[in-house]
Amino acid sequence: VNFWGEEAKKAGGMHLGDTLEIKKAYVKMGKVNIGYKSTYSVTKEAKAVPIPELEEGARLMVVGKVDSVLGRKGDVFIFSITDGKKSVPVSLLNSPARGEQLRVGDSVLLEGAEYNGAEILVGGRARMLLRKNRENIFRGKLEGLSMEGENAVLEAGGEKFSIEKGALVKFLNLKELKEDIDLRMIVEMKEPEIKGKGVFIVFKETKAGKQAEQAEIR
Repeated sequence: VNFWGEEAKKAGGMHLGDTLEIKKAYVKMGKVNIGYKSTYSVTKEAKAVPIPELEEGARLMVVGKVDSVLGRKGDVFIFSITDGKKSVPVSLLNSPARGEQLRVGDSVLLEGAEYNGAEILVGGRARMLLRKNRENIFRGKLEGLSMEGENAVLEAGGEKFSIEKGALVKFLNLKELKEDIDLRMIVEMKEPEIKGKGVFIVFKETKAGKQAEQAEIR
């Protein structure tokens, strides 16, 4: 199924195992296409299975925190996840290099994985979504963007994150910012457009407060 335009953005929120109802789509070259006249809805959402309730042979979605990282063994990356009470090993078969990003305490969502009675296998069309649980990472909604002195300030989660010009250009997805352009004007123009959107911020603590080293709208 191909999703186009605004529908493509919304489709990114689907999970493996969701059930869809599609209307007024069209077929081209053997694929179902959802265009501007088409509609679709998730009629049944895939649900995460608690670790203690894993069933052998079933395709599943499971959420857990990484409690150990054993590392790469050949073409497989091995780690384990826990719900705080029970731990289960995980073998990352597709894209084992992604396992190198894992750290104890990170949260992972495994979709379309298979449980063989001893471990969870992430292969084939299964995928792993990673959420870093680090003290220097913020995820939430952008509450505001303003100027304070020479630097712009991101407001999110009741906190203020100063952001320098270079990082701000990337955050606003600008190709460049010429020296004669008024940064305050750009900020005032962009703020209504991005306020309320999801934001991902990697920051560091300084004497002056939190400074955004990387920021993205998501």
